[in-house]
Amino acid sequence: MHFDDLTHYLYARWAWTWPAYLLDDWGRPGFTAAYFLPARLGWDACRALSAVLSSAAAFFAYLVASNLGLRRAWAVIPLAYLQPLYFQLSQTTLTETPTAFYLVLAVWLAQRSHWTASAAVVSLTFVTRHEAVVLLPVWLAAARQAKVPLRWLWPIAWAPVVVNLLAPFADMRPAVAQFLDPTRAGQYGRGGWLTFLSRSLEAWGPAVAILALIGLVEAGHGSGEQEKGGGKAGTNRGANRLVTLSIVVYFAAQTVVRAMGLYDSGGYARFLVPLSPLIAVAALAGWNRLISAEPAERQRALILIALAMLLLWAAMERQLVLHAARADEAAEVPELHKAVFAMRVVTAVVVGLAILLAAIPTGRDSLRKGTGSRERGTGDSRTGSEGSGADDGAASGVSALLRQGRAGLSAPSAGAARRESGVGAGLLRLAMPAALVALMGLAAYALCGPLKPPPEDRLIAEARKRLADVGLGDRDVLSANVWIDYVTGRAQPPWRRPVREQLRTAAIGTLFAWERQFAGSLDHGIALDDLAKDPGMRLVLVTPALPYQTSPYLTIFEKVADWPKEVRDAAVSNHAPRP
Repeated sequence: MHFDDLTHYLYARWAWTWPAYLLDDWGRPGFTAAYFLPARLGWDACRALSAVLSSAAAFFAYLVASNLGLRRAWAVIPLAYLQPLYFQLSQTTLTETPTAFYLVLAVWLAQRSHWTASAAVVSLTFVTRHEAVVLLPVWLAAARQAKVPLRWLWPIAWAPVVVNLLAPFADMRPAVAQFLDPTRAGQYGRGGWLTFLSRSLEAWGPAVAILALIGLVEAGHGSGEQEKGGGKAGTNRGANRLVTLSIVVYFAAQTVVRAMGLYDSGGYARFLVPLSPLIAVAALAGWNRLISAEPAERQRALILIALAMLLLWAAMERQLVLHAARADEAAEVPELHKAVFAMRVVTAVVVGLAILLAAIPTGRDSLRKGTGSRERGTGDSRTGSEGSGADDGAASGVSALLRQGRAGLSAPSAGAARRESGVGAGLLRLAMPAALVALMGLAAYALCGPLKPPPEDRLIAEARKRLADVGLGDRDVLSANVWIDYVTGRAQPPWRRPVREQLRTAAIGTLFAWERQFAGSLDHGIALDDLAKDPGMRLVLVTPALPYQTSPYLTIFEKVADWPKEVRDAAVSNHAPRP
């Protein structure tokens, strides 16, 4: 569980009391409106909706892969759920989950030539994740390539237009104001140009990230070739390019924002989850190349695996340097030192295995025949149960995004049919796929599982019990911590005053729970010394520290006089007799 997870749920729930929350920019209207109804039933109902949206997104990713003509399209679904953060966020109420659903649904609608509906759906991503606005030119470019009149995309701006027009009437800040102010306060630091490559290890897992990189490289490699034949993929080329373009542009936007420290973005790995269904499609393309019957295609895939693994390892090492310099977090994983050691071992094993397998000569005759066949322009031909009709369908179904005829994603060619044979050769072909499957399993074992309450929950519960034991359990508790608001049942209106101002005007006897993450942040600016050294505050209790930390988590004070000191001095001055 995450504090943002809880906050998004509470905003959707509080919208029943204060409808202005539906337009709150921090809450993201594309999320709040979708979760508004289940929020009435509670947090579990909202989590159930997230699970449904995640399942639907994985299913639409399967349909996208089918429309691309990718073999084994069904494998997209497990490839989505084997991504650690996609699995984890399917149990939360974070904005990345509905964004992933909106995005893959919009891609599928475009593939089906429903461009107006696609534009209307992708518009929702703009008000669910701010950075998704970079998809606007992607849709326009894809529609242009598909020779679709741009007037068909008229609803593409409907969601941000409606939200920004209505926000002032609800006394809310329009979202567009944030785009016009990219300045940073610096409280979240900044990353580097490889930060999100490192984050992809957390979000997608090493194996899926490697396979997706192969799929994307091959998409770029074949993007300039003219598609052959007819069929769905061949006739809707622009829509199919949405997969690659969306991944590349969205990933690049996250990289630029984090590297430049813009908009005070946290640069979290979960920001990549909106791409997870499309990443599963790209990963399937990479997988199909790796297990291709054509030796040359497999060898190319092995080389790309080695390069991709080295790139991800270098990104991780660079992120560790930034972490050591206190510029950015290394990763949000338990027992980071073990994860780093495991990644280094995996890099050595995967790169070594890829180089070894790529260096083994296999099927030279079939390689020459397959190459000659392509050079003569004869193309592939299928035999047996996958007859020539299936081959025509695959050739026509190859998109400019993930080109299968050339990438070896379709059935074996006649030249490749004379491939190497024997048990030894078969085992060699399975070595790298087996290694990547094992790596997916290890990542899922280490990072996937049922949600658990954060460690703060236990400390907060213990603090409440201790307060009750000393007769303070019925006192009003102020804090900047949403989890304390949740457990105490404190609802906050959207126009609430800053926490510092609430504490200044609070009644004598009010309790204030200070913790470093929120109360001590730049957003609230309440230093512990502001409370501890002021006679207007009396220390009540101190909790133990969080795991891997040394300072107390909560420091709870009772307000016994006007606070802060300047307010108390002013009060004395106002009541002093005139000379």
